[in-house]
Amino acid sequence: MTHRTPLLILIATCAAFAAWAATPVTAPVVGTPAIGAPVPASKVPQAVAGKINPGKVKEIEWIDLLPPDELDALMNNTNIDHSKIFDPKSGDQGSFNVVSAFDKQRLRIPGYIVPIDQNAEGKLTEFFLVPFFGACIHVPPPPPNQIIYARLKTPIEMTDIYTPFWAEGTLYTKRIENDLAASAYTLEVDKVEVYE
Repeated sequence: MTHRTPLLILIATCAAFAAWAATPVTAPVVGTPAIGAPVPASKVPQAVAGKINPGKVKEIEWIDLLPPDELDALMNNTNIDHSKIFDPKSGDQGSFNVVSAFDKQRLRIPGYIVPIDQNAEGKLTEFFLVPFFGACIHVPPPPPNQIIYARLKTPIEMTDIYTPFWAEGTLYTKRIENDLAASAYTLEVDKVEVYE
């Protein structure tokens, strides 16, 4: 098995979702209220700043990664069109903008794993963590501040892309761009476990 095998599997899997992606959807994010649902004040990003304890792992949701103005725009728009590629110049939801309070913080977030690379033993070393199933890196990927580029400190066995996982580690507001997608956040992963 080569290092490119996960990429080929990813491309084949993502192609199966191309028809699905061409239809506007409002799929909820793992662990997050459905789009349009009221958001508790405790979940608004500005309320998070200053409450993160560097010694403890903070459990967050995907909406926490959106700056306040983007969260407001998202909550007021229930008809998000997922049929086109993210383009910040067109005014699409999301951007490379980040919540700076999360930089260098120990966090835990649920999502779906999209394999990027593996080591010589076939173990997963890098992946994108995305908020909902089908948001693998195809047309369209989620906006950059709704994708987390993740590097595993200790490689793990390949995971099931259909299963949600918790990813835990240190989050950085570091922009990553490659041929598959762009991410506004990077996670140095200490721990991965099935989301329950």
